[in-house]
Amino acid sequence: MVFFVLAVLPIACGENGEKNEEEPIVPVTGISVTPDVVSLLPGGTQEITVAINPENASQKVTWTSSDPKIATVENGIIKAVKEGEYKEATATITVTSVEDTAQWATIAVTVEVAMLET
Repeated sequence: MVFFVLAVLPIACGENGEKNEEEPIVPVTGISVTPDVVSLLPGGTQEITVAINPENASQKVTWTSSDPKIATVENGIIKAVKEGEYKEATATITVTSVEDTAQWATIAVTVEVAMLET
């Protein structure tokens, strides 16, 4: 006696019945930021534009600050928190590709001393 086993495997199909295939992952080859140097007064903000190459690579990035007491970053918006005591303070903001952490760019942030009006 011979038995046959029939297995039914689900295949994802599009609207017209074509098979859906995942998009190939395109490697990130570079990241650049504009501007890459920022000077702000405490409380000031600056939006950063990120360019990821090639354009069809994943555009997902993470943002970090070297010193959140001086400058923070959220979704590409840098906010100056405070200057140093009697002098300017600096921090570095880093934007890193989620797909390839070896691809990153930095923004040098200087928080200037607020001048008191007399």
